[in-house]
Amino acid sequence: MGLHVSKANDERFDLDAASAAAAKLLKTSDSRFSKATTLTKGLKTTQVEDAVERKHFSLAAYNAGDARIAGAQKLAFEAGEDPTKWKNVKKYLEKAGATKRQADETRDYIDMISSHEREFEKGSKADANAKFKKTKPIEKYPPGRHWVTIDGRHILIKD
Repeated sequence: MGLHVSKANDERFDLDAASAAAAKLLKTSDSRFSKATTLTKGLKTTQVEDAVERKHFSLAAYNAGDARIAGAQKLAFEAGEDPTKWKNVKKYLEKAGATKRQADETRDYIDMISSHEREFEKGSKADANAKFKKTKPIEKYPPGRHWVTIDGRHILIKD
């Protein structure tokens, strides 16, 4: 995902660089699960049209890898289950090559992120009491997605 790792500099520990790489990886996984995508010979993702379901698949792929999740989709389909529903696919992680610990970690990861997302959607009391100032409009950025760092730097994540 574009991170540089050397004895002198390991960008995996640079908050801005690692965050941008994580965002890029999530975007790549979302793209791969938005359509049938061949990953390797004989293994491809199953298209997940529902955005909420696809978010689960993208997060699972972030944690366990696209190929493992696509393999679990394939196994779910072969068992007669809908491979576009995370609740069906998550049962096949071990058969797709994950150890029980790895499979549990991936399932727990999705549950944890979903729980945090619901919590953030509630907002906080501070949000209700905040007096927001009108700010200047954001400058125009090149087409594509971008990540804004805490110090206001914009990092372009190409489509």
